[in-house]
Amino acid sequence: MHLRMFELARDHLQNGVSPPVEVIGGLISPVSDAYGKAGLVSARHRCAMLNLALLTNDWIEHLVSQFGLVVVTRSGCDAARFIYETDCLYRNRHNIHLVTEWMTNDISSTGIRRALARGESVKYLLQDSVITYIQEHGLYRPSSVENQDDSDNGQETAV
Repeated sequence: MHLRMFELARDHLQNGVSPPVEVIGGLISPVSDAYGKAGLVSARHRCAMLNLALLTNDWIEHLVSQFGLVVVTRSGCDAARFIYETDCLYRNRHNIHLVTEWMTNDISSTGIRRALARGESVKYLLQDSVITYIQEHGLYRPSSVENQDDSDNGQETAV
């Protein structure tokens, strides 16, 4: 799913804008309310804190104004509204590309971890090499799922 978002962003920049843009990399920052980490505040509060941080930090505005931003929409999130409500993003909205994922899927990392914990197959949801790694390291077994969230320093495991 995260790799799919990169594909959509790359396709948009290489085929959907003029002149085409060469894509050299991307950044993943996936944490939703469904993440389930103890102590994680709701997305509403995290967005409010981001808005406050953006008021006094100009590095985000610099990056968006100089290099642009590609946002792949997700079900249940209103990216256009977030941009509208965030002054520095709104000022640079001409340099922000919203890409709609028309072939949505409801597969989530949380759902995949749950399936693994229940001993269910995740074939075709993950690369075989990732499945093998998970099995070899005993990750996401029923006893380890609860503890997994506490040891990842706030980063969602992309499985």
